[in-house]
Amino acid sequence: MNDDKPTFLDSVYPELSRFPDPKERSEALIASHESAMAAVPLLVLALVFLVAGDIKDHVRMILGWAGVEASNTTVKLLAITLFTSLLVMGFAGIVYMTVGRARKNLRRMLVKRGIAVCIPCGYDLRGIEDARCPECGRATVLADPGDEEQT
Repeated sequence: MNDDKPTFLDSVYPELSRFPDPKERSEALIASHESAMAAVPLLVLALVFLVAGDIKDHVRMILGWAGVEASNTTVKLLAITLFTSLLVMGFAGIVYMTVGRARKNLRRMLVKRGIAVCIPCGYDLRGIEDARCPECGRATVLADPGDEEQT
């Protein structure tokens, strides 16, 4: 891994740059996702229930409310489009929520290591002595600045 060039993971997880070496970054990323992924089965189940059922009947009902007479082909096409849209949006939401939880987990790991970072927003708190984050205004858990370089 070349430290000079940022990778895709560095842009998705900027917290990784605060871990001293590539092995620790990799271990931290795996550990952060293990706990973040715990919610995924429930989210997938909720998504399946959301889009399950006879979508054609729902599309026909909505078209009826709008006073539109549609052929079976049109109803099928609209049902497929609606189903696909819901699936794509649902899975995008799952990815967004999983990455967000993993980033918070990475920040918690950094704080446990003594690296000053705001857990809710990720703001670098080095040199900040206030009990509130200047970025988001939430109360912070400040790490001891003397421990920052320790692993």
